[in-house]
Amino acid sequence: MKGIPNGSVDLCLTDPPFGVNKDFENDNLNDKELEILLSRVSCELKRVCKYNLLIDSPKNKIPLFIKAFKSWKYEYLIVLHETNGMRNGKVGYNNCGIVLWFSNIKRKINRYRDVISKPLKNTKKEFSHPSPKNIEHYKKLIEMFSNKNDIVLDPFLGSGTTAVACKELKRKYIGIEINPEYCETAKNRIKAIPETLF
Repeated sequence: MKGIPNGSVDLCLTDPPFGVNKDFENDNLNDKELEILLSRVSCELKRVCKYNLLIDSPKNKIPLFIKAFKSWKYEYLIVLHETNGMRNGKVGYNNCGIVLWFSNIKRKINRYRDVISKPLKNTKKEFSHPSPKNIEHYKKLIEMFSNKNDIVLDPFLGSGTTAVACKELKRKYIGIEINPEYCETAKNRIKAIPETLF
């Protein structure tokens, strides 16, 4: 991120490590180590991102994530509801995820609602990643918080969901990922989207 100019990004949407031991870099960190990592990332994001920051967050670590991103103004919580979700949660079936919305400079958003309901799609046959994100959820978030030709940054790109959603919605995108296998997955997913005229 150090090579990205100050204030050159309109929106950051990302799914950082949660510290829950999934098979990717930095997901084995304890809470203190995770807070240190996220605080460092937060400072760089504040430098490069003008307006809004959306962080996919684990439900049981919301205070940690809010503390790590304390240099931003915490605005609101958005629920990503999966209409067909059946993941097992701490108190039963769990069919939603949480996104924390932070702001830097106030900007009008394309208002929708605080719950985004979309069906979950199984991606195991398309690509391998331990924590893929729902493309329809991310497309709605990008529509809400950015405009066509805006630049969207994802510093934890993973399988490329943010970049794919941006390409489909005619946003420019920057993705950063340290795992070469996931970089290849993201590149292949992006290439598979046909180029369309604006």
